[in-house]
Amino acid sequence: MYSATTISEYLALLDEAIFELEEMAYCVGEEPDDELVDLAPHCQQIADYIKSLKQNIRRGDHKFGDKELEYVPLVRRLKNVLPFYGLLNDINRIHLCSDLCNSD
Repeated sequence: MYSATTISEYLALLDEAIFELEEMAYCVGEEPDDELVDLAPHCQQIADYIKSLKQNIRRGDHKFGDKELEYVPLVRRLKNVLPFYGLLNDINRIHLCSDLCNSD
């Protein structure tokens, strides 16, 4: 289980998720697999959302604990094919349950 108690730690988790998503999108694109052929665009879509989330957090425009992150329904549908599902799920859990807006 992943955790973060500060904005910096949370941003590090977001960076890790972006890396994993973009790496998977690249690998699937390089060696297409019939089962995973549609996965690359989904991974890029989630990575783009997380990049936007990072920007909003850095600007102070993000409200933690408000509602589930927008990527959650897509991630749940892809749960069985994303080896880093736990990371993406924990990012949402931390977002919902934490008081990160008062840290750092």
